[in-house]
Amino acid sequence: NNQRSTRITPPSKVTPELARFLGLALSEAHIEDGNIKFYNTDDGLLDTFETLSKRLFDITPKTGTQQGVPYVELTSKTLTEYLSACFDVFPLAESNTIGSTLLRADEQSRQAFLQAVFDAEGHVTEHGIVELTQKDCDLITLLSYLLAGFGIPSRRKAVQKQASNGSDTARTYHTLYI
Repeated sequence: NNQRSTRITPPSKVTPELARFLGLALSEAHIEDGNIKFYNTDDGLLDTFETLSKRLFDITPKTGTQQGVPYVELTSKTLTEYLSACFDVFPLAESNTIGSTLLRADEQSRQAFLQAVFDAEGHVTEHGIVELTQKDCDLITLLSYLLAGFGIPSRRKAVQKQASNGSDTARTYHTLYI
């Protein structure tokens, strides 16, 4: 296909808005072949992802529903390449380091990233424990490092569970507890 990718003017530094976008994208988006498809049932998070997409990258996303779950979709190979090149926790990233750009970000940006990931993926158990489960163990490691930077201890555990997307296959997931 000879379509040109959507032009973007990428941010030159990590800001709290960019960090929030990254947290939402890493926690709940399917990223592949120049597409970022953010799934969530929370209208506020969908609106935030859409607003940040427009503000940060001047991309007007498409919205829809797939298997009963609303999504916001961005189509831009330029954007996915930028994210992979600058933030080594994205698919296609060539670096083996874990979120080094985010670890070096200012305090407000690290807070915004953590808040976005926990808003999208976390919950509080009936015993008052904050819990977040992810398939990507590198993201759990990054979250643990970022939390430790704020003096918040965490622990992690690998668990077998089924995905919430309806698949009956049990897979290894990684749970972070605070």
